[in-house]
Amino acid sequence: MSASPETGVRPEVRGITVLFDPDCPVCRAARSWMQLRRPLVRVQFVPVGSEEARRRFPALDMDECRREITVVTDQGYLYRGRAAFILCLWALRSTRVLAIEMARGRRAYLLATLTGATAWFRELSLRTGCDDACQTRYS
Repeated sequence: MSASPETGVRPEVRGITVLFDPDCPVCRAARSWMQLRRPLVRVQFVPVGSEEARRRFPALDMDECRREITVVTDQGYLYRGRAAFILCLWALRSTRVLAIEMARGRRAYLLATLTGATAWFRELSLRTGCDDACQTRYS
């Protein structure tokens, strides 16, 4: 997110919208996990490719959003991949410090490992037809 040319100040993020694939067990598990945490900003989930997603974000390529996690802030800033992953963690009370460390390059190895493993498992589960049976329990 860049600073406003007029003021030099970044707009405050008060909410995010996470586009998620409802057919993906990894996406569903991540959504459920986030919903169990206390958010510091408003967090909404919209199924990628849904009528709501197309109405709210007509300029987005929904196929690209389906391939890679996509988050849009209430200010209209778009984040994909690792940056979107960090923003999801930043939105939650229990993981904000970790998100800031990842964004600053500290613990970058953790971020690379998490996003790589998530992408691998997501691809595997979609190719093999794994659904809710592949999810793990969390609390």
